[in-house]
Amino acid sequence: MKKVKTLLCRSLWMTVFVGIFSACSTEKENYLSSLPAESSMVFKMNVTQLVEKSNVLNNPLVSAALLQLDQQVPESLQEQYAEIKQNPQAIGIDLQQPLAIAVSAADVDNPQIVAVAAVSDVKKLNALLEKLTETDGSFTIEQAGNGVKQLIFPDNKELNCAYNDSRLVLTNRTDVVALTSQKAESSILADQNFKDLADCRKDLALFMDYDWIIELLKQQPLPEGTLTPSTLQLLEGCALFCEVNFETGKVVGSSQIYGNEELLKYQKEFYATPSGKFLGLLPADSYVAVNAATKNLNKAWELCSPI
Repeated sequence: MKKVKTLLCRSLWMTVFVGIFSACSTEKENYLSSLPAESSMVFKMNVTQLVEKSNVLNNPLVSAALLQLDQQVPESLQEQYAEIKQNPQAIGIDLQQPLAIAVSAADVDNPQIVAVAAVSDVKKLNALLEKLTETDGSFTIEQAGNGVKQLIFPDNKELNCAYNDSRLVLTNRTDVVALTSQKAESSILADQNFKDLADCRKDLALFMDYDWIIELLKQQPLPEGTLTPSTLQLLEGCALFCEVNFETGKVVGSSQIYGNEELLKYQKEFYATPSGKFLGLLPADSYVAVNAATKNLNKAWELCSPI
């Protein structure tokens, strides 16, 4: 009896272990892990929220464009098109997740652009794309390994697209397959400063790494005293995060600067917390209001003065 009890306990623990392992192994990788680690800027847009808030689909121009699209859909795609119109999620893209676009500007003359969207149902997405290849013929689908499928556009060498069960990636570079299967630790998700933007679900959000701006400024012939070496040094390793949300009658935004200890020290010395009282003096029809305050304007100005 004791042996039976021991066997049952071991079996129970094994079942729990296997269940946990299976849940972990089947969990989808964060679709943002396709964003390059060296991204200079990342822009996120919550398309679903913006469409709902703007009521753009009822705009006469948009309605006319959609009507024209209805007339151009091939007969072979009418059934799927009707399903997507009723339920946009039927396309296989997770529209509840924001669209993300990253720009890597290390090479200013040839920046890398990567757009990524979350996939909710890869079977539906695959079925739609395969149907499009039969009807349109402007691209083909190839297996690229590791569960990644790549779209090949013979007439457009600049456009590269691939997808798997967690994300759809478009880029102007040929490494789209590697980006699609890239893990979080190799992406910008490994940057602790990026966490706020990764978690943000506001209408619009922007992350900017200052390092590429510094390198660009160093290469430009700027007027004397515009930016001193000490000022550039303050910006090294810094980043900016902004988020914007559209609410009834107003636009609410906030920003956060991630900086080194020297910059944070200057921030505490120069910038005061604004009271917000001046907002009551603004006209009711004002479009933009910025509330800022400084403790010592002269010292702040010295940062941008010649050494």
